[in-house]
Amino acid sequence: MSPIATVSNGLARGRDNFLSLRHILAGCVLVSHAFFVFRGADVREPLLDETGLDLGQHAVNLFFALSGFLVVQSLERRGVKAYARARALRLLPGLVMATLFTAFVIGPIVTSLPLGAYLRDSATWRFLVDIVPRFNGHATLPGVFEDQPANEAMITIWTIKYEIACYALLAIGGFALLRRRPAIVLAACALGFALMSLPSRIVLPDAVHSFARLGMCFAFGVGAWLYRRQMPLDGRFVIGGILLSLALARTTFGLPVMILAECYGALWLAFLPTAWPGGALSIVGSEMAGGPGLVKAPLALLAGADFSYGIYLYGFPLEQAIFQFLQPSSPWLLIVQVLPVVLIVALGSWLLVEKPALALKSRRAVGELPQSAPVAEGQTS
Repeated sequence: MSPIATVSNGLARGRDNFLSLRHILAGCVLVSHAFFVFRGADVREPLLDETGLDLGQHAVNLFFALSGFLVVQSLERRGVKAYARARALRLLPGLVMATLFTAFVIGPIVTSLPLGAYLRDSATWRFLVDIVPRFNGHATLPGVFEDQPANEAMITIWTIKYEIACYALLAIGGFALLRRRPAIVLAACALGFALMSLPSRIVLPDAVHSFARLGMCFAFGVGAWLYRRQMPLDGRFVIGGILLSLALARTTFGLPVMILAECYGALWLAFLPTAWPGGALSIVGSEMAGGPGLVKAPLALLAGADFSYGIYLYGFPLEQAIFQFLQPSSPWLLIVQVLPVVLIVALGSWLLVEKPALALKSRRAVGELPQSAPVAEGQTS
């Protein structure tokens, strides 16, 4: 039997599906939250009853796993100081602009208050602080979405504080330490697994449980890079993970095993060779660069575009606004109505805010990118 391919083998091919996966996962969050917008806090979002996590939570798990795999490479090649700068440039400009857009574009259009009263209301300005730096996903704006099933304006941003915490812990640990003691990241992953496997009678605070789940996913991604020469990439392991998850579904280990299985599956998909031009999972960006001329021409300006972060940030407030104005009859119709608007706004965010911010990264650090590294390093949650 031929040797099983490893992550290093996947990297050596020089092409991957990371960019496409990020767009797909951002779309999953958009789909999941459409049900919350439509029905409010009592809604059972897709997959929640079947798996214990809804579609959006599954997508965020995979965002964190892919993020861990990508950003540890940034730390390796840039060093701690440049790494911190790069992470800040990826996260903050887009988030600040999305917050301002929600408060001062969407807010004045949809609020039930007169414009002057809305702008004078202290809650409008407090919203800015609630989002940055508090990352309060339950923050509301005065008179905005108050008569809808869900009142929040930017609910997705709650995960960003956990991502920043993961970035910080990785920086504090230092890549040099991880290289000498890579088993540390396995211990971190095991700790998250243990916390998620506690008996049901032990109820962890929501923040601890969320960080255990997302931190475990992030640590998995970091570990996949550190052990890239040993870690196999094989579809049989994906199937095995699914079967093991089903076998343990009624035990306390079922949920964390399922999460790790899906993280492995996402990494397998990221390096899955395909026969389509640029990869069967390709949507836009650098993965299309090798496609036929007729495909390349209209997408030339979008080469390398990663507007998954924009979809993640703007999707929920735009869903809320579309729901208020058009009153769709089902969550699926809401998704159809909002998707073109979200894509346009997210693309504008990429071209006008995120891409220029990323250009401020150290040119020297970017120039040192190893040829075997994944194509597009970016925000993944």
